[in-house]
Amino acid sequence: MHSNKYSLISFSLIFLLLIGSFSAIYGQEDSPKIPSILFPKPEGLYYITAPNGLNLRKKEQADSDKLGKISFGDKVDIITPAKSKSVEVDQIKGGMAKVDFDGVIGYAFEGYLSQFPPPPANSSAEAYIEKIRTSGKDAIYEEWRKDWGGYIQYEEAITIQVADWAEAFLIAKMLFGIPSKLSFPNDTKIGEVIIPNPEPHENAWTDEMKVVRNIDGTLQEITYSYRGEASGKHVSITYPKDENDRGLRISELSIAD
Repeated sequence: MHSNKYSLISFSLIFLLLIGSFSAIYGQEDSPKIPSILFPKPEGLYYITAPNGLNLRKKEQADSDKLGKISFGDKVDIITPAKSKSVEVDQIKGGMAKVDFDGVIGYAFEGYLSQFPPPPANSSAEAYIEKIRTSGKDAIYEEWRKDWGGYIQYEEAITIQVADWAEAFLIAKMLFGIPSKLSFPNDTKIGEVIIPNPEPHENAWTDEMKVVRNIDGTLQEITYSYRGEASGKHVSITYPKDENDRGLRISELSIAD
């Protein structure tokens, strides 16, 4: 009985130590400021990252008549960037861009238009990086594995260049399993904000998202943490350590007994 108790305490201490070290390294205040969403998104080809697809509208208004629906993973060509940032969907703010979808001209919400292809179902992080590179974008893949006296620590990380926070958050949800009920954080409260998972895992000790903003309200870090008996998971979106990467770093750190 005592052995199990001490085992759980040791696991908690190791997990907290690792998370603290991770945040200290990748949560630097002097990092370059990346906007929540690059606005307006310039002309060019974009992928649809809305899980249920995206409506193609007849006019610039978000409630105008529908011309059709664009499926998840399809591509559109922005021919006229959005003129205002007046639309909010799933707490992501953006505008209505004029797009060409297979010869049909209409308007689509730019918050779910990404320069990066969405990760295929059950895709590994390494395979996803190869997919990004095939699409002509630069990206970095990293991985580590450590044995802490029986506790296995494994971390995977990708750095996607010239990505905005909304793009990175959606990729993190699809690739590393941030719970679907946790939405992109759109408030501008300075400092640290904790957002509990609306549908927490059974028997979870911790199941929440942490959002850190700089003094000017710009995002510095988004982190999802889950801890339970003999297991833990920590998904972070941060500025890359190397400013030359010019993008955002998405990582998953997991520990298992």
